[in-house]
Amino acid sequence: MRRSVLGGLRAATLVLALSSVATVAAQAPKFELNPDRIDTTSEDTFADSKTYLIPTVYLHLAARNATFVKHESARATARVLVKGLDKAYAQGLAKQAQDDLAAKIRAAGFTVLTYDDVKADLAGFDRMKDNAEYGLPTRLIDSTPGIDFAIAAPSDEQAFDYSFAQGPVFQFRKLAKEKNAVVIVPQVFLNMPEVASQGSSHALAASVALTVMPALKLHWAWVFAQSGGDAGNIRIQRHGGRTVAENVGALQKVGETNNPGDWSGKQGDFTLTLDPAAFSAGVQRVTQAINDFTVATIKDEH
Repeated sequence: MRRSVLGGLRAATLVLALSSVATVAAQAPKFELNPDRIDTTSEDTFADSKTYLIPTVYLHLAARNATFVKHESARATARVLVKGLDKAYAQGLAKQAQDDLAAKIRAAGFTVLTYDDVKADLAGFDRMKDNAEYGLPTRLIDSTPGIDFAIAAPSDEQAFDYSFAQGPVFQFRKLAKEKNAVVIVPQVFLNMPEVASQGSSHALAASVALTVMPALKLHWAWVFAQSGGDAGNIRIQRHGGRTVAENVGALQKVGETNNPGDWSGKQGDFTLTLDPAAFSAGVQRVTQAINDFTVATIKDEH
């Protein structure tokens, strides 16, 4: 008979012993985007005006994820619930990203409008509703298999709902024309923790081990641009093994279920309690790098 093994408890214990890494992570160097993982479409749209409107920024932050691994007949799943994504805290991170982008575009010599400048024009727009489980909005259409993303905008009023087919910037095209502006909306997906797997086989058994690590990674990002008639975007693909921060919180194993002979195999449940300073530093590293690339695109196209 074959069996499956989950090695998460040892990993969680190791991570707890390395909690001091969070202090180092807060002082980490600038996050470098991989240019081979970046594509642009209709980048000239970013230069359709010298006035830029940033109505919102969306941070999609992994609130819960499940990683399932199969090696021959051995199966294991690690389920992780992220704790500490309070609404005010998450919205503060989105506002920091918005303010950083606005400041950098202004420093490049352009005019910037933000939500406060146009909120009367946006009063009739639909807003996303909070998911009671997370206290922040979620959108099934924006999810990734196995990951629930909580969505943080700088404020409740800036959590504009949007069509998946049209994207988060299309609805601002009329306002862009009226203001003779290019609307910029960044959308950044961040995933945590990292789960690594390793399988092995023997004459009478197969096993698979999952190692859970409290790392933060760039999962995906878009920067959308919309002028009165044109649209463009910057697409930043998953950065693979490039970690944003090695340690953004404390892992704890809270349960384990063993289903011998069942297709689901062994399942381990964990919580990741965020270290606010370390997580904030990691998010800022990513958003600042994306903002720098956005501003460079704007300048190159003018």
